[in-house]
Amino acid sequence: MPTPPLVWTQVCCALVVAKRVATCGSFLTALPGSVLGAELFPLRGADRPTLLHSQVRPASLQLLGPAATGTVGEGRVANLLLFPFGVRLLLSSGVLPAADGPPSTLEIMPPFRLELDAAGRRRLLVEAGSDADFRALNARDAEAQAAPRNRYAQSYLETSGRAGDLRVSTVVSGDPVIVGSVFVHERVI
Repeated sequence: MPTPPLVWTQVCCALVVAKRVATCGSFLTALPGSVLGAELFPLRGADRPTLLHSQVRPASLQLLGPAATGTVGEGRVANLLLFPFGVRLLLSSGVLPAADGPPSTLEIMPPFRLELDAAGRRRLLVEAGSDADFRALNARDAEAQAAPRNRYAQSYLETSGRAGDLRVSTVVSGDPVIVGSVFVHERVI
């Protein structure tokens, strides 16, 4: 499989929760109870979107390859949430092709970092050395903490190298809350 393109924005995510499909606009909305909290970024179509949600909904970007290396280090990927007034949250992790799977299946690796970037200064908010530690910091239950690492199977990848290319991936194992989620990303640069 070719080297992934550099910067992608999420077009949509199908999240299967209790046999119900909802769509969400950024990666972190797929993590109820996360550090950011589901109340801040509820799923689209949820019963009552909050005023805060409508006022500060961030743009969501994913960095891979050289773009990620320059921002979060070698062998890492990052999801960026871009808020108004130049405030960014960076959620980064390691990533490798799954050792026991096809090269199109990627395994998300520790350490997991959540950083705040504001006013030209970057501050580490959370660092966890394992999936269980990161899920515990997110107030996840014992089942989620015991789950294996997240794996994403890339089922479709356009490789023209131009903006507009699409990538489709599905969470095939790991955190029980997001297993089965389908993510569609569009290359933006």
